[in-house]
Amino acid sequence: EIRPECSCEQLFLTLKTPYRGANKRSFYELTSRRLKQIGISRGRMGPHSIRHARATSLLQEGASIKEIGDFLGHRNPESSLVYAKFDVELLRPVAEFSLGSLL
Repeated sequence: EIRPECSCEQLFLTLKTPYRGANKRSFYELTSRRLKQIGISRGRMGPHSIRHARATSLLQEGASIKEIGDFLGHRNPESSLVYAKFDVELLRPVAEFSLGSLL
């Protein structure tokens, strides 16, 4: 069993006793410490960096903005644009698309 027994109703708990609900600062410290350990030391260093990274990887895998929004739990598809940073190389085929006789 991964979750320790405690009376706390929050989903995320502290890692050490006495167990209690984790707060936003705990998530930021855990995420930024781990990112630094793996050699990332610039850009966003908090938990949202994970959302940014996953949204970008989904986009690179061919997911639509709607699919990314659904995955992230957004009600408005435009909200996903905040996380899905467009990769220039990913957009290059669009820019190189020939319009042929349409011009």
